[in-house]
Amino acid sequence: MIPDFITHYHPAEDPPFQNLSECSDDELPIIIAKLARRREDGSKRIFGRVYMDYRRQTEAKLKDLFEKTGGKPERSAPH
Repeated sequence: MIPDFITHYHPAEDPPFQNLSECSDDELPIIIAKLARRREDGSKRIFGRVYMDYRRQTEAKLKDLFEKTGGKPERSAPH
C-alpha cells in the first residue's frame, strides 16, 4: 500500500522544506560549511566540493526531459 502523505525530517533549528538548489552561489559555501559541521555531530549526509555542480547538472537534465515529454514545471528547482 502506498501512503497518501510524505514525511520531511529536518533539524529542529532549521525551517522545513529548504532547498539547496534555490540558494545563490554566494550563500552556498556558507550553507555547505554548516552541513559539513553537522557531519562532525553524526549526520550521514555528504556534501563534497562538486556535489552542487553534479546536483545542478542532474536537475537541469531532469527538467529538460520532463519538459520534452510535455511537463510544465511549476518551480525552477525541484523539491
